[in-house]
Amino acid sequence: MKCQISLLCVGVCVLSACSSHSSKEVNNHQPKELNVKLETSQPSYKDIFERIEAIKLESNPQSLIGFLDKAICVNDSMIILDAGRSTIFLFSPEGKFLNNIGKSGDGPEDYIMCYDISYNSSTHTVSVLEPFGTLNDYSLNGSFIEKHKLPSKPNYMACEWMDGGKLALWSAVNEDESGVSVVDVKSCKTVFEDWKRDRMLDMRRLRPFYRYGEEVKFCPPLTNDVYSLSDTCLSLNYTWKFSPNNISEEYLNEIATIENLQEKNQRLIDDSKNGELKDVPSFNGETRLLYYVALQTGIGEESRYLSVFYDKKNDKSIVFNQFKEGMSLHPLFMNEKFMLCQIPYDEVDLYNDLLGLNITCDEDENPILAKFYFKK
Repeated sequence: MKCQISLLCVGVCVLSACSSHSSKEVNNHQPKELNVKLETSQPSYKDIFERIEAIKLESNPQSLIGFLDKAICVNDSMIILDAGRSTIFLFSPEGKFLNNIGKSGDGPEDYIMCYDISYNSSTHTVSVLEPFGTLNDYSLNGSFIEKHKLPSKPNYMACEWMDGGKLALWSAVNEDESGVSVVDVKSCKTVFEDWKRDRMLDMRRLRPFYRYGEEVKFCPPLTNDVYSLSDTCLSLNYTWKFSPNNISEEYLNEIATIENLQEKNQRLIDDSKNGELKDVPSFNGETRLLYYVALQTGIGEESRYLSVFYDKKNDKSIVFNQFKEGMSLHPLFMNEKFMLCQIPYDEVDLYNDLLGLNITCDEDENPILAKFYFKK
């Protein structure tokens, strides 16, 4: 089980205000710019976090994770998605395996494939998104509840529940189609859609949503912009302004002119590998006090990451590869209380020394996670 934040490179300009891609003005206010020099330091984890917990996920034949694609925390229990195997696991706060949630198959209560999951806090159910327009709801104990048909659209890739029975959906589609849509699940009607862009650029990030309180935020691939999404509007909320610039409009425009899709895709893969395309946002999150983004350079096991925290009150930032204590951050989930991260196997001993533990593991076992609790 490898530890990495995945830059999804698969084969097959963008400034948005409310229902438009022509302006960055939002509700008559200029979106916030987060100016950050990409100069790394080596802070202590205590500069940001109050404490750390290490969690070893139970390993048995029923709970074994091939690749940890996504995590959702519900009352400190952890829902884990292994999209490659279309399998969903529920673990206790201590890491004990509780049950699988649904299963892939061809039965009436099964899902064929699972591309994404989202937790509906109103109904206390886990929704499983199939790529071709079906949404299956399950209870936390894994029992099937309901199947929904979504509006016809190719390749649904990501989802996030909003208020009022609305579901935000993401697809990498052709430029004449909208990649972002909001659907009223009960009526199976699209109530809002937006975001038209080059499909190959949009396939560089297939999990572009995060939640902040009751809000759903949209973080498009290969941009530093973060949008607020409602059932009537997609509006630019804030944008990272990195120095030196990490993603130039000139580069994106050049890529967009390549007509051959295979050639375009290979160019993006090659540029990611050789570092021409670097410091690409791969995970975003937010608390009342902080903005966060993980910047990725490279693909797969060769990837390198920068963590960037931005203090909302003081407009100050911290940029680092690893803490003074030696650990790096590989975030999976973030809320107001904590950040859930995967611990690389070569960093386990650092946590053992720091926390007075004696955790043993190997790469044939489930990963070990860490909860970093934010200072209040």
